[in-house]
Amino acid sequence: MNVLVYSGSEVDQKSLDGALDLLRSVALPNYTVQPLTKASFIKEPWEIACALFVLPGLTTGASTTDVNIFTPKEVQRIRDYVEQGGAFLGFSAGARAEEQPGGLEASLSTLNIGQSYINEADQREPLRFLDKSTKTSIYPVTSGGFKTEAVSLSGQEGQAIQVEVTDATLGGEAQPQPFNVMATTPSGPIAGHASVGKGKIALTKLRGASEDSSLHPIIRSFLTSLNLQIPSSSSTPLDLSPLPQFLTSTPSRSDSRPKALVTLALRPFFDSATAESFVSGAVKDTADTFRFTSLSSSADVLERKEQPGVKPEDKYVIVCPDGVLPPQTHIPRFDLRLFYDTLAELKGSDGSEDGRSWSFGELLFYSERVTSTQSMLDKNPTLLSKLPVPVLSIAAQQLAGRGRGKNVWLSPEGCLMLSLLVRINLDPGGRGGSTSGSSAKTTAAKSTKTSPAAEGAKTTKTSDATKTTKTTETSSGPKTTKTSSTDATKTSSTDSTKTTKTTSTESTKTTKTSSTDPTKTTKTSSTDSTKTTKTSNTDSTKTTKTSSSGEPSATGLKTASNPPDSLKTSAADGSTKSTKTTTGPESSKTAKTIPSNLKATSTNSAFEPVPTSIISSTNGTLTANRLVFIQYLFALAVCQACRMPEVLGPELGKRVRIKWPNDLYLDLSDKGDTSNPKEDLKKIGGILVNTNFAPGGKVDIVIGCGLNVLNKPPIASLAQLISRLHSESGTKHPLSLERTAAAIMTTFQRLWDEFTSTGGSFEPFLQSYYDVWLHTEQRVTVTTTTPPTEVRIVGITPDYGLLRTVRDDSHLDSKGTSYGRYVYPAREGGLQYIDLQPDGNSFDLMANLIKAKTT
Repeated sequence: MNVLVYSGSEVDQKSLDGALDLLRSVALPNYTVQPLTKASFIKEPWEIACALFVLPGLTTGASTTDVNIFTPKEVQRIRDYVEQGGAFLGFSAGARAEEQPGGLEASLSTLNIGQSYINEADQREPLRFLDKSTKTSIYPVTSGGFKTEAVSLSGQEGQAIQVEVTDATLGGEAQPQPFNVMATTPSGPIAGHASVGKGKIALTKLRGASEDSSLHPIIRSFLTSLNLQIPSSSSTPLDLSPLPQFLTSTPSRSDSRPKALVTLALRPFFDSATAESFVSGAVKDTADTFRFTSLSSSADVLERKEQPGVKPEDKYVIVCPDGVLPPQTHIPRFDLRLFYDTLAELKGSDGSEDGRSWSFGELLFYSERVTSTQSMLDKNPTLLSKLPVPVLSIAAQQLAGRGRGKNVWLSPEGCLMLSLLVRINLDPGGRGGSTSGSSAKTTAAKSTKTSPAAEGAKTTKTSDATKTTKTTETSSGPKTTKTSSTDATKTSSTDSTKTTKTTSTESTKTTKTSSTDPTKTTKTSSTDSTKTTKTSNTDSTKTTKTSSSGEPSATGLKTASNPPDSLKTSAADGSTKSTKTTTGPESSKTAKTIPSNLKATSTNSAFEPVPTSIISSTNGTLTANRLVFIQYLFALAVCQACRMPEVLGPELGKRVRIKWPNDLYLDLSDKGDTSNPKEDLKKIGGILVNTNFAPGGKVDIVIGCGLNVLNKPPIASLAQLISRLHSESGTKHPLSLERTAAAIMTTFQRLWDEFTSTGGSFEPFLQSYYDVWLHTEQRVTVTTTTPPTEVRIVGITPDYGLLRTVRDDSHLDSKGTSYGRYVYPAREGGLQYIDLQPDGNSFDLMANLIKAKTT
């Protein structure tokens, strides 16, 4: 859950910074504390995961005034949030109270007297809350004047604290006083709370612009009065600096030599190094400097002694000999032996037993506390590109966990936090698997996708800016051709079916086309997921793009028509440019077009094999448009792993569900039917995928996951499901982070092997994915169209992984509808579809809304 601090331009920066610091010092690790921008406040469904909405002091004049910075709709939104069970805290705020005769307050709120000719976005209305039990409206008020006073908590003895408070008064002698006073000064109360509907509000004159720890008891009192579950002061960690990471590998067995995985990981950075003889060395990367030291010489590092020539921000990696684990005293919060033993037990005799390769989880970085497992890899291109794969990173605690967009992922104790590095080859010829119904593979340079149209109709589009269009009717359907030349270029065909013969090499296709011009020869240069067609002709050069769609299906949708520009990739001279894209909790982009005259966004070098008897290889070959499915695949792996007896077992495990595109939810309902989503569904995890394109056709993929396993309330977790239902049936062992991590790695290994062996086709997993997601036949409103459109969710498109929805008013003409970014119209079989890209869209599950994502 989040504590959201409003950070619009109306806010006093000093009060904002102080409020963030004070709240973080008290609320972590139970709650994240984040600023909420004006744009996010307006457009995002922030109420869903908001435990507390905080309004810092405002930049006002010296006179006392109402909080008059919100529109009438925004005021009503805040009131609805509180009345339905939310909490509100206002800093630098006094209050005035007014009795409201029966029904009068509600009627006045709709009049907006004097504002009828003002643009709705420019209208302002005082923020107020209605205490229905006393029929009193509470208006927060602000004042630009401040003074220093001695404050003491009500009902508690102790030394008074000198604080800065606003001049505004909290209520008045002649007015009703609906507040329960929390803190006072010699001049009167400075903080109070009141019930509003099912929720609560608290107002304090405290400016909140101090980092003084003496204020912590006051802030704790405020949050407790608002029903937040605050950790005890003794459990808040004082030391928030990162701890060393241990580089480990699967333990050696008595009947065999250990795999030299740690040695393999060292070789790209330190020539001829072995894990047994390694002493020390440093790798300076873009974001961090990593200092490697052996386990045998790590005593000073573990005791946090200052090292000569080492900067405080440098990160230590303690190198364990191959097959050797560090003492449990160094890693008290994670049992590496249990993790590796469970991994070996689940793997059984499958995979990686030839001594020359290894499976997910066998090469592992582990730390008790890091900044972010994801950033360690994703923000350091040297480490990212040279490490052998697969390699896993796990931490017991993160200091700067990352979520989708600008979201912060809360990482308290009990949460499983991991990042998995894998590497694939980028398919330059579109041979990375087929989509159902496709008659041609997709290639790159110009976005191209071909599949048979219904009843023989074929549509051809070009991707240049200036186009001349001619339409030729055939006996089986219309054929529309757009050409990419300002010259008078004509395309025609007398056949109802076009026959194409294709011969391909590594990067060139020669296509002969049966048409009225028997001399036409088509040459195609291709790379990843798009196709450029160059036609030998005396007067023009033609670039074509062909696409069509098939019938919708709940278990296997046909390809989406008109692949969106944001999903296209580009390459110059047949090579893949170095790019960086992000999918999942932070973003869900596939490769984007990069003009050849622009500098590449990543300097990753191609992976160079190291001289060792163990093989580290890329895991399959995929086209760029298949990368979006990785976040779906990993989410499916987590759900399936939770059904294993090592985690929750089949009955409880089926309550772990997927919210598109990258969130994991827990169904806490008594019957498992999610009859009341707002009460029964709780977010317990998320997936974040960062994709980095490197020269040479290699793609480094960092898959991050946070999953609440053993967390205590108020954070929902797998352990709370067991406690709530008083059931551990179907499980073999008590729930643990180690077994859960091993189950996820084993399950994802199985799915990944099948995924890459089919060239990245998601069709074999669609039905399993639909079985665990929350959206089958769900009706939602897409607000990123104008006007908003009522739709029904029908599935995922198997080509670009778009969320496919069908309009409820498909029989009506949609010509008047405009579509925002990341939203694409499609039409098949008389039905009108709206396809939504994961990146750029936010799913408000509780309100059944799909909105533009702004953070």
